[in-house]
Amino acid sequence: RLKRNGMPALRTSAESLPSSGKVALVWNPQAEGSPNVRGNQPADYYPGKAYVDYVATDIYEQGGKAAWAQNTAFYAKYAKAHPFMVAEFAPWGYDGASFVNRMFAWVAARPRIMGLLYFNGTGGETFRLATKPNTQRAYRAAARGARYRCAGLSATSATC
Repeated sequence: RLKRNGMPALRTSAESLPSSGKVALVWNPQAEGSPNVRGNQPADYYPGKAYVDYVATDIYEQGGKAAWAQNTAFYAKYAKAHPFMVAEFAPWGYDGASFVNRMFAWVAARPRIMGLLYFNGTGGETFRLATKPNTQRAYRAAARGARYRCAGLSATSATC
């Protein structure tokens, strides 16, 4: 299979491969339960500090609303113990430069955020950045900042 994909053969006599030690674990629940009821909150599912390298959240804006307060509280609770990421963000189904600007401002105010990923969708134009010229302009302008120039991440820190 490796050869078919243009990759070198695996050279080992082991029957199973040991861990590389290079896979970071990201815990990425929503900032509040869905449904938002007792017993269905992120803390109810937190596996513990020993089992999480990064904590992440997702922020979307629908109908002009995003869960900023919930995500801010989630960050405040978990960023003390872990580097933090925004694993998905996007305006939902519209061209939302103001949302992108607010997202980058939100990140700028939170120094433990080490990753910011725009969710481009899995098909269609609901999230697709290329179909949102104002969103794309805002994204490009904000992403020019020095904080967003990064070669990669390790399990505990950015290698920027």
